[in-house]
Amino acid sequence: MAVNKAIKLKPGAVDIFGVTGTRVDHLLAAVFLLEKIVSSAISAKIIDRNNEIFLVKNSTSLLKSADYTFLSLIPLNQEVMVSIKGTKYELANKKINRGQTIGISNEITGKFCQITVHQGILIVIRSKD
Repeated sequence: MAVNKAIKLKPGAVDIFGVTGTRVDHLLAAVFLLEKIVSSAISAKIIDRNNEIFLVKNSTSLLKSADYTFLSLIPLNQEVMVSIKGTKYELANKKINRGQTIGISNEITGKFCQITVHQGILIVIRSKD
């Protein structure tokens, strides 16, 4: 209900807290809520003590952060085509299918990294640990 209200208010961004505790079902539901928010042209993130989770449809740049050491890319769709630069493991027009782990636990090595999603929607998770 809160997400529907937020979408009606048309904010520039929505940050969601308190959904990453011990209930995995709540976390998964919140990740899918991100898709609903982003499809309404509103930026959205799930934030907890150790992680920041958001979706990328087209492209984004991420600054290197001492707080967030690791970067994981997980397809939301069955298939995502992605390029990533400025990371320990770079990808160029790489097809990643849902269920593959090739995008897990990367690191930003430059001042920033560039993530480009050529096809599909990508779940991006920045982690401290």
